[in-house]
Amino acid sequence: FLSMAELTTPFGEEEALNLVGFHDLDGDGQVAREEFGEVFGLWAGTAKIVMDDTPKKQRKYQMKDMEGDFNIEDLPGKVTAQSLESSQKLELSRLEALRAKGHQIR
Repeated sequence: FLSMAELTTPFGEEEALNLVGFHDLDGDGQVAREEFGEVFGLWAGTAKIVMDDTPKKQRKYQMKDMEGDFNIEDLPGKVTAQSLESSQKLELSRLEALRAKGHQIR
């Protein structure tokens, strides 16, 4: 298990709270190996899907700017607009594919 005390020394109290809060699935205040593995697997899978779905010319912003105290509003307006347009097109195409398979989408 990883406890708050063990994580506070290398990461500081705030980051230790973030780590335990994110990985501690059963709420016992510590992170078991199984919990870490489950959460990390879900996170890594989600991150891969997001990267794969992002147009190549916009991926550099994810890798460079999505660290630390970053907000999407910090990107130039043109980049934000292009990202939003790409996201909307992707979501629309996925919704249309689900409708074509007979799914009821509101």
